[in-house]
Amino acid sequence: MARVVPQADVLSRSFPVEIILENRVIDGQPALKGGMLARAWLPVGETGTATVVPKDAVVLGAARPLVFVIDPTAGGDAAATGTVRPGEVALGAAVEGHVEIRGELEPGQLLVTRGNERLQPGMTVSFQPPAP
Repeated sequence: MARVVPQADVLSRSFPVEIILENRVIDGQPALKGGMLARAWLPVGETGTATVVPKDAVVLGAARPLVFVIDPTAGGDAAATGTVRPGEVALGAAVEGHVEIRGELEPGQLLVTRGNERLQPGMTVSFQPPAP
């Protein structure tokens, strides 16, 4: 049986949730004890695939959020270089150090995560290639 709480507590911005867990006994002691706190993620909305990038890859302050994509130059040495180009994105949900983005990015593209606030389109950058 499910129960929907129609309104959260205005001051704490929280609402009660009842979760039923198995309390295992380890070395004669229950693993869960009264007064313990828990953190839970409750899914909301539809599930699906999403493009998720580190928050540091997103540059704010322009008309729209953007990321800088690295187009590598030929060669595969340890000190790789490439040119950067901006890609406008729309932001979605953020969880810990990552954020969902929507835009014209392809899986496997390299994004700048440090120093991207000072970049201009077409600049040459050095980067550490990702591990295979």
